[in-house]
Amino acid sequence: MVNCGELLLKHMRLSDGQVQSLCQYMELLYEKNKVLNLISRQDIDHLEERHILHSLTIARYFDFKDASVMDVGSGGGLPGIPLAIYYPSARFTLVDARKKKVEAMQAFVDELGLSNVEVIHGRVEELKGNWHFVVSRGVASLPQFTQWVHRVIPLAHINGQATGIIYLRGLDFDFGAINDELHPNFDCNRIVHLERDFKLAFFSSKKLVFLQRI
Repeated sequence: MVNCGELLLKHMRLSDGQVQSLCQYMELLYEKNKVLNLISRQDIDHLEERHILHSLTIARYFDFKDASVMDVGSGGGLPGIPLAIYYPSARFTLVDARKKKVEAMQAFVDELGLSNVEVIHGRVEELKGNWHFVVSRGVASLPQFTQWVHRVIPLAHINGQATGIIYLRGLDFDFGAINDELHPNFDCNRIVHLERDFKLAFFSSKKLVFLQRI
C-alpha cells in the first residue's frame, strides 16, 4: 500500500496511533483479499477512500463514546473495525453469517489488538442482547434490515443521541416512501448526503441514513 493516511487525515481528526492502526488494517485486508473475496476486485486499489474513509464518515455525525455498536454483515470488518479504532471507548460487535469472513475478521482484530471488539459467527435475528446502534453498509433492503434488528435496539439515548440504525448506501431506494415500509419501531430521522462534507467523486451518490428507534 502507498500513501496510506494522507486521505484520512485530510477528512478526519486522527491521532498518529489511529492512523497507524488504520493503515495496518488496510494492509491486512489487502493481503487477505488475495485469497478470500472480502472486497470487490475493482475497489481493492481504493481501500482508503472507498472503504476506510467511507466507514469513518459515520464518526462525523455520531458520537459513539462509551456506546455499544453492532455491525451487521460486517464481512471484512467494515465499517466496524475502522470505527472501533476511532472510538476505543465504545464496544463493537461484528456479526456475519459466513464463517470464513468471521475467521478473517477475528484474525484482523487479534493482529490489531482491538480489545473493544467481539466477532460473532451467526445471524442477527438469532442474537440476544441490546446495542445502542446498529451499523451496516447496504447488506439488505432497509425494510428487511429493520425486521432483522428491531429486537436488539432499545428505546434510549446516549451522548444526547437517540438509539437506532445507521446505514450507508447509495441511491437505490425510494427515500419518499421509506417510512411506510420500515418496521414500526423505526422512523427515518435523518438522511445525510455525504458529498456535502466529503468532496470526492466516490461520495457523490453516497448517503448516510439514520433510522431512529421510536
